[in-house]
Amino acid sequence: MLILEKKWNVLGVFFILWAFFTCFYSLYGIEATVTTTKGFELIKFLSTSVAVFGVVFSSMLTSFNSLESSKNNDRSIHFAKTENSFSYMERWDSPTLKDARDISRRMTTERCKISDNAFIELVEKDEDLKRSIIAMWNFFEEIELSIQEERVNETVLKRAFSETYCSIYDRYKAWLQSKRPGSEVMKTLDDLYKRWK
Repeated sequence: MLILEKKWNVLGVFFILWAFFTCFYSLYGIEATVTTTKGFELIKFLSTSVAVFGVVFSSMLTSFNSLESSKNNDRSIHFAKTENSFSYMERWDSPTLKDARDISRRMTTERCKISDNAFIELVEKDEDLKRSIIAMWNFFEEIELSIQEERVNETVLKRAFSETYCSIYDRYKAWLQSKRPGSEVMKTLDDLYKRWK
């Protein structure tokens, strides 16, 4: 915000205007009354002017500091979201998910050659394949939930995972639908696919 960069300029201008007004009014605006002297009226005016200056200057400084704090907080939130996003990339290379990907990768060619029903049967018979598919679905479901809760930067994750996720989704959707038709999990994963395709 431009006004934050000019904080001290704004406060300096306020001080100059206040000093000018106070001096001008002290010299030309104060008159003695029947019951008081000009000196007494001057002291009253200067006391009031300094008190008003203190309150207004303090309020302006507090407002600027609040804006700066808010801006720094926004930066911290953005940084935390980016860090959370990169932690998903690190997790994708963890041994558990790497094993799941390796098992899944072996299935890629075969999956294209068999029907959805034959694939579902194959997964049910092969526990390693089933575990690998579940591990990947869980990973991407967690990503989507993190996006919904605004814990991560979706743009970063989309650049890192969209191609991989869409490929996994297309390949294994039939098995998940057979297990969880119309479920919240399926809706979550469908939403992510539609946005990342």
